[in-house]
Amino acid sequence: MERSSKCAVCYSSFRASICVACVNRSLHECKTVLDSLKSRREVSYSRLSSLLVAKERAMIQQCWMDLHNEKLDKLRDKLELQVEKLQKSKSTFRRLSSNLKERYGVIESTNVALEKSRVRQLENHYSDTIGDHYLVYIELTSERLYKQALVMKQICKLFPLSKVTVEGHNKYGSSGQYDQICNAVLPQGLNPLSVPPKELAASLG
Repeated sequence: MERSSKCAVCYSSFRASICVACVNRSLHECKTVLDSLKSRREVSYSRLSSLLVAKERAMIQQCWMDLHNEKLDKLRDKLELQVEKLQKSKSTFRRLSSNLKERYGVIESTNVALEKSRVRQLENHYSDTIGDHYLVYIELTSERLYKQALVMKQICKLFPLSKVTVEGHNKYGSSGQYDQICNAVLPQGLNPLSVPPKELAASLG
């Protein structure tokens, strides 16, 4: 402490202040210093608190960023796995589609071949059936004509058969020679309209 701040008694005693005035002055000076130190301490504490709060916020933000980056990495890995699975699924789908197309092609060609074979078999069957029916028809027709010839021979033996000549053209037939049995004119060949209805009825009766 400087000499001007002490009285002569306190200064000459080479001791701390012993009088009331010097003690009060010393206390006031100490209080002033303490108040200044307290203010500096509060300012430093406020700055330190601000720094701690900012550091805590930075740490929280850094932790959040680290956690977010970790989640992003996991999601990225999961996405890569899903993309890889999707590519494998697409390749499998293309392969199965190609196999199905080939099988459908084979089935289609087989169906076409079977349809052609069925049509050929039906044609052969119907042609054979038609031929058989035609042969049966020819046989029946020949037999019927033979029986008709026998009947006509029997009729000719029982009734006299004569030839008549019809002159002029009528609505039932043309002029020419007709066979006649018992005054009934027979039709020409197998045409029943070549004679009038009465003559046809008489010849059939």
